Amino acid sequence: MAPPSQYATLSKETRTHAKPLTLTQALDAFVLDCRARRLSPRTVEFYQQKLSRFLKWCEERDCLTLADITTARLRAFLVWLQEQGHSPGGQHAYARALRAWFYFLTAEGAISESPMQRVKMPKVPKIPPLGLSVHEVKDLLDAADIERDKAMILCLVDTGARLSEFAALNVGDVDMSTGAVTLRKTKGGKTRIVYLGHGALRVLRRYLRRRQDLVTPDSPLWVSLHRPQEGRRLGTSGIRLALRRIGLRAGVRHHNPHTFRRTFAIWSLRAGMNIYALRELMG
Repeated sequence: MAPPSQYATLSKETRTHAKPLTLTQALDAFVLDCRARRLSPRTVEFYQQKLSRFLKWCEERDCLTLADITTARLRAFLVWLQEQGHSPGGQHAYARALRAWFYFLTAEGAISESPMQRVKMPKVPKIPPLGLSVHEVKDLLDAADIERDKAMILCLVDTGARLSEFAALNVGDVDMSTGAVTLRKTKGGKTRIVYLGHGALRVLRRYLRRRQDLVTPDSPLWVSLHRPQEGRRLGTSGIRLALRRIGLRAGVRHHNPHTFRRTFAIWSLRAGMNIYALRELMG
């Protein structure tokens, strides 16, 4: 019995069968390989999202099999992205996903040569990464009207954690005596430890004391204000929204959760931290 499409494999029989491999089968095989290699869920989701949009674009143009994919068609897709208003970075993200997919298909023998091989990657303007200034962080703290939000700002600046790592924290992941924070849901799956300063710890303790739910080591560190007695975890979208609202009130534009990560890196380097030590802390 043939495996279901979500677990499609590129067996010798599949590759040599007279019927051309469909784009859906090829994508399913790639996703299966990504999961087998234990890529992070976010990376797998990135590939699925970008490539599924490409497949939809192809279907709208009656392009259904690998044999229909040419270098010219891939260039047309990148041009279409530009016309749809995608940023250079967004276009580059699609091109990266396509390049990885066709590299896999070439290695598997599903195609003899990657059609992306002769496609130049979209140019992305080189803009120096900017972090927040001390004054901007102070403005954000002044605009944060609840202890949870003040604690989030300070903890993001002190840890340099990725948004997904930050949202996944439990109360027990923070050592309130030393300030050590254990990040478990990391991009590479490797647990790492970062640290909070005295100011962040003080505000964090105050926030936890004022929580209305039953706080245990297994409780989410960041909880929603909706039905606060239930202690529901504040997800990544909730954290983004809270920070956006604070930024609007503070008049601090163009900031997002990743801006705090860049801020941590820039401030650490300015303070004299070794670049290799910084790399270990940031993961």
